[in-house]
Amino acid sequence: MATDKEEIKNDILTALAHPEAEEGLYLNNLLVVHEEEERRPVRGTQLEVLDALKELIESGKVATDESGEDVIFSLKK
Repeated sequence: MATDKEEIKNDILTALAHPEAEEGLYLNNLLVVHEEEERRPVRGTQLEVLDALKELIESGKVATDESGEDVIFSLKK
């Protein structure tokens, strides 16, 4: 069963607002949360999460940092 896109977008915004995400998160960190971390993983498949991220970026809610090897996602300030 596919996860509702609005739920995924809310999960992403919640994850990026978490104190552990102060420096931003990689896509993998949105999908997988390690045992020692307190935030919840984003529900949905990688494709669903990427699609939701695209919409959040286009709407100006999420920023990207592409200066490194992998893209870092963060809340737009």
